[in-house]
Amino acid sequence: MLLLNLINIIFKEGKVPDMLKEGLLTPVFKNKGEKNMATNYRGITVLPVLNKVIETIVKLRINPAVLITQNVTQRGFTAGSGPANAALPVEEIYREAKDNNQEYELVLLDAKSAFDVVIHSHLMKRLYHAGIDDKHWTIIQTKKSVAINIKPKPTKKETLLEEYTLNEAIMPRVDSAMHLGIIRTNSMKQNIIANIEENLKKSRRSAYALLGSGFHGENGLDMETIIHLFKIYILPVLLYGMDLLTPQSLDLEKLEKFQKKMLKQLMSLPTNTPDPAINILTGILPVEAQIHLKVMTLFINVCTQPNESLEKQLARRQLCIKSMNSNSWFIQVKTIMLKYDLGNASEWLDIQMKKDELLNKAKKGKIHPILRIKHQSPRDSKRVPTKIKLLTGTYILQPLRYKIYKEGTEDHCIACECKEETLEHLLIECEAWNYLRDPILQTIKNLLTTNGNVRVEDLTCEMTIQVLMDITKIQKIYRITSDLISQIEFQSRRLVFLIHNARYQLVMKDQAKKKAA
Repeated sequence: MLLLNLINIIFKEGKVPDMLKEGLLTPVFKNKGEKNMATNYRGITVLPVLNKVIETIVKLRINPAVLITQNVTQRGFTAGSGPANAALPVEEIYREAKDNNQEYELVLLDAKSAFDVVIHSHLMKRLYHAGIDDKHWTIIQTKKSVAINIKPKPTKKETLLEEYTLNEAIMPRVDSAMHLGIIRTNSMKQNIIANIEENLKKSRRSAYALLGSGFHGENGLDMETIIHLFKIYILPVLLYGMDLLTPQSLDLEKLEKFQKKMLKQLMSLPTNTPDPAINILTGILPVEAQIHLKVMTLFINVCTQPNESLEKQLARRQLCIKSMNSNSWFIQVKTIMLKYDLGNASEWLDIQMKKDELLNKAKKGKIHPILRIKHQSPRDSKRVPTKIKLLTGTYILQPLRYKIYKEGTEDHCIACECKEETLEHLLIECEAWNYLRDPILQTIKNLLTTNGNVRVEDLTCEMTIQVLMDITKIQKIYRITSDLISQIEFQSRRLVFLIHNARYQLVMKDQAKKKAA
C-alpha cells in the first residue's frame, strides 16, 4: 500500500525523487582498446526496482501514441519485430549488387547515447509533436557515421568514389562497419567471412566465461545443465546474423566444426565420435538446419508484419520478379521451403496465423532421456563420460585396440583371453569381472522385480544389456517410475565404471610389459 501511494504521488506531481535516480554503478569493459583507459568502459547502473514499475506504467500509457507517429523503418523496441527486420533490406542490397553486377553505396549513420547524454530539449520537442509530454529517441553522431562502397564481388580494382558530408563534415570511407550487430564490408563474401570469424571469437569467449561455473566435461555440472547453457549462451552468439547471411559450403563448415568440437569436449568424447550420435544425445540440430530454422523464423516474422511495412513490400517484389538463380534472400527462403516441402513462399505472405502458432508446429529437439538423469554425487559425474563412450561406440575394445596400437592379442579379451571382446562380453559374459558384476546386477534385478513390473524371466541377456546401456527405452513398456530409473542408472554407471577401471589397470600392465621387453 505504501508503494502504491508513493507511485501515485510521483505521477500526480510529475517528478521522480532524486533517491530513485541513484544506483550501483559497475564499469564493464567494451572488449576494445586498452583496459587502463576509462573511456573503454561502459557504465552499467542498477537502479531501484521501483523504477521498473514506473517505467512499465509510462510505457503502457504512451506506447499507443508512439506507434502512430513512429517511423515505418523503426524496428528496435517494436512489438512483433526486431533488429533482423531492419537488417534485411541492407542484406538485400548486397544480394542485388551481385545479381546486377553493379556497385552501390552504403551510408551508415551512428545513433549516439540513446537516453543518457542526448540533448533532452530535442527529445521533448520530438515527443511534443507526437502528442507525448515525456522523453524519447536519439541524435546522430557525425564522427562515427561512415560510407561503404558495395561491390558485386571482391576486386582490387579501384573506382572513383563520391564524398558524403554530414553537418558539413566529410564522412570517412571504411572497408567495414558494424550495423545492428552485423559486420558490413565491401561484398557479400567478405560479410560472411568477417561475421563468422567474429562469431567464433565471441563464442569461445562466452564459453571461457562459463568455465568457472562448471561449464566443462568431467567434474563439471550435470550433462543436461551443460547442454542447456550451450543452447542459451553459446549458440545465439555463434549463429547471430547467419539467418541473413546464409553461409554455404566451407563457411558453413567452420561453424559446424566449432559446434561439434565443443559438444564433444563438453561430453568428454573423442573427436571421432559419429556426428549423428552427438545430435541425438543433445537434441541439437546441425548448424545448417539451425540456420534454416532461423531463416524461416525471420520469414514468418516478415509475413506477419502489416502490408505497408517495408520488409513485406520487399518480399512481395523479390518473390515476384526474381528467378531461382538470383542471390536474393527471399529466393534462399524459397529454396529452403522447397527442400522441406513447406509450400509456396508467396502464399505465406497472406497467411493469417500468428508467428507462435506457426513455430509451434515444428518439433523441438530434446536432450536424450539418459542424459537427463541427474548425478547422485560428484563421484557419479565422473562415470558419465565412460557410459556415453559405450553408448556412442567410441569406447576402445580389444579388437580396435590391437588394430590401432598392435597391443595384446588380436581380438581376445585382455582379462579372460578366451573370447572376442565385444560389448556383450565386456558387460555380461567375461568371468574375470564377475566379482564386480554379480553384486551390482543382483541389486538391479531386485529393484526391477520388486519395485517394477519386470519378471525374472524377462531379464534375458539382451534385456540386461538394454537396462545397462539405456533403460529409458523400456520405461514405458514396463511402467518404470522416474525414481526407479534414477536408482538403476546409478548402479549401471557404477558397474560400467568399475569394469572400465579394472580393465584400464590390465591395459597399463600390458603396456609396461611391452616396454620392459
